Amino acid sequence: PEADPVVLQPILLAKDVRCIAAAFHQTLLANGPKVWTPDGTFLHFFDDQVAQLALGREHALALLSETRDVFAWGSNVHGAIGLMRAARPVGGAFAVPQRITGRLSPLWHKVERVVEIAAGENFSMFRTEDGDAYLWGSVVRGEVLLRPKKLDFCDGTAARVFAGHNFAVVLEEAPPVPNTAEYLERRATQLRRASYDR
Repeated sequence: PEADPVVLQPILLAKDVRCIAAAFHQTLLANGPKVWTPDGTFLHFFDDQVAQLALGREHALALLSETRDVFAWGSNVHGAIGLMRAARPVGGAFAVPQRITGRLSPLWHKVERVVEIAAGENFSMFRTEDGDAYLWGSVVRGEVLLRPKKLDFCDGTAARVFAGHNFAVVLEEAPPVPNTAEYLERRATQLRRASYDR
């Protein structure tokens, strides 16, 4: 049976919705620093404007506008929150957003400014201003990355990141035309290195 369509409440339509994320029968909306559900339930308030939202099956991500910090909340059973341990707190998922990147992040090393986020079923990813892509959660054949890992094959060439149910896509920048041979040789070396690491 098909689910009934979600109708946005008029009160939310009047609240200047800046971004929307929908996946796995869930929807989140952000207006300024506030995150809501379509039925008008208030979820979270951040210290900064929310620039982007992403949803996985049981977790969510928020990218903030000024600081470019990434926050995650929900289930960490598959490592999708990036808390370096595949566990849920007593009583269920992490209800309070956890800081994943930024100068105050206690979880792992600092990265350049994050410009894009994406979430799959049980994994998360982001792209930095410098063209690097990071991935964490349940990723390959049951392997779980408990903290964000830089995808070495991109090496500063990531132009966009996308996540689907059980797949991730990193769209790379096109190589400059005069350096095509050099670019192809560098890519071949990176791919050979990546295949040996597995």
